[in-house]
Amino acid sequence: MRKFLQTVAVGLAAASFLVWLALGSNVIWTRTSVTKWQKDPVTEIEGPVIEKKFVPGIDLLVLGLAGALALFVGSLFLSKTENKSVGSS
Repeated sequence: MRKFLQTVAVGLAAASFLVWLALGSNVIWTRTSVTKWQKDPVTEIEGPVIEKKFVPGIDLLVLGLAGALALFVGSLFLSKTENKSVGSS
């Protein structure tokens, strides 16, 4: 069980980091909208356009890594060997 929890912890840390990188690796807080400047085709004046887009921030990366660390530390409190009962037959 100890080895399993440690493997899950490493997998969670790697997955958190890879998802954070793949979705934008934003070093500020998580955002659900992004502001872009576009030129209006009629007036040719630039103005802000808000698009709904999920950009994970450093807070989600820290939560994933904290969860992985909690699993890893929790695994250290488990015994290394499993208790197996031997039958007397």
